[in-house]
Amino acid sequence: MSYDTIRPQIKTLLEGVSNISEVANYPKLEFNGYPSAYIIPSDNEADYETTSENVRVYAFIIRVFQETKQLGVQEALNRLEKVVDDILDIIDKEDLKGASTRTIGINLPSGYTFLNVFATPSTWGELPDHELLMAEIRLKIRISVDIS
Repeated sequence: MSYDTIRPQIKTLLEGVSNISEVANYPKLEFNGYPSAYIIPSDNEADYETTSENVRVYAFIIRVFQETKQLGVQEALNRLEKVVDDILDIIDKEDLKGASTRTIGINLPSGYTFLNVFATPSTWGELPDHELLMAEIRLKIRISVDIS
């Protein structure tokens, strides 16, 4: 189990958001359309659960971009707010799904059990040299790991 197991699942989930033009699972700033996003690993947390299980938190950063050249900053911000809300909604719904209908946390190796997923917006800003607005979402996925 590693980041490269979960990151493609996040990409698949984000591709289901109807108003995202492109999703990459690596950092980039030039896209074929906007709004667009990329996903990168962030950090990992672990906590003792029992003598034979640990809880790992796999964290990812989703950066969402909207161009400002054609739209202007105000309209770009309005659209960026909408797509961030849509992403948060789809992640919240994902957390409520059962193992057979979920996108994130499926096909985990033996001994790994999906617990939950949650996301929070963190950083918003402008990349004026690229004529882009950016919103950053921090995504955390909790996995129980049987270490016996």
